Amino acid sequence: MFGFLADYIILDFLIVGTLTPDFVILHGTEHMREKEYKDFRKYHAKGHIKGLLLIIILSLILAALVWIF
Repeated sequence: MFGFLADYIILDFLIVGTLTPDFVILHGTEHMREKEYKDFRKYHAKGHIKGLLLIIILSLILAALVWIF
């Protein structure tokens, strides 16, 4: 769970979305640095929430199977 949140907060939001250093810019997309690289935060947050819900559901199913068997 911590790794999931750390990925979103540190890597996606802080480094890519806010700082946007040169090493995260793909070759040929330098002109999109200000708008597209900074504008993905809401889209990324929705994706992380969906993934978190999926992980919670799968974890509960796996825990139930381990508890039963």
